[in-house]
Amino acid sequence: MSTDSILSTAGLRKMRRTGYHATGLQSILDAAELPKGSFYHFFGSKQAFAARVLTDYFEEHKREFLLPFLNDTTLTPRERLIGYFQWAGSVMEKGKFRCGCFVGNIALETADTSPVLQRKVRDIFAEWRSLFSDCIADGQQTRNISAFLPPEPFAEFLLSSWEGALLRSKSDRSAVPLASFLIVTERLLAP
Repeated sequence: MSTDSILSTAGLRKMRRTGYHATGLQSILDAAELPKGSFYHFFGSKQAFAARVLTDYFEEHKREFLLPFLNDTTLTPRERLIGYFQWAGSVMEKGKFRCGCFVGNIALETADTSPVLQRKVRDIFAEWRSLFSDCIADGQQTRNISAFLPPEPFAEFLLSSWEGALLRSKSDRSAVPLASFLIVTERLLAP
């Protein structure tokens, strides 16, 4: 693994636990067992570093989890979306709702203070929304998903609702917001 990847992995572990602002550079370097110069060789600032961590996190999440669900042609498009949300909810529950969504957490913590991270989060959410939209469009074409909304606003609503449910589940340390999200989502997607 390259030095910048080692730093990114260590940064993700630290920021998931303590957040962006509470994660110090030294704690990341200690976790990665690297000298300070390693950080500045690859990253010009903590914001640039966090943007890389976000990119790496989402690329892995997309490759390992999101796309396998959304591209599973053995399932209907509706089953793909519901399956993804059920799986992700079960991961949150196993972690006792401590982590929430890493992208959402960074968005909440830095939206007013970091234009760099605000842009990165916006780009990730746009890609995520697009993947949902493509799945919804497939479902609408096969009449497996309700066509009461066009795919883009439907996907925007699902992603925003999902992020809100994750935030509430983390805040409340409860599965209730995620369960409510799933109930409503299943009904909204039904043809």
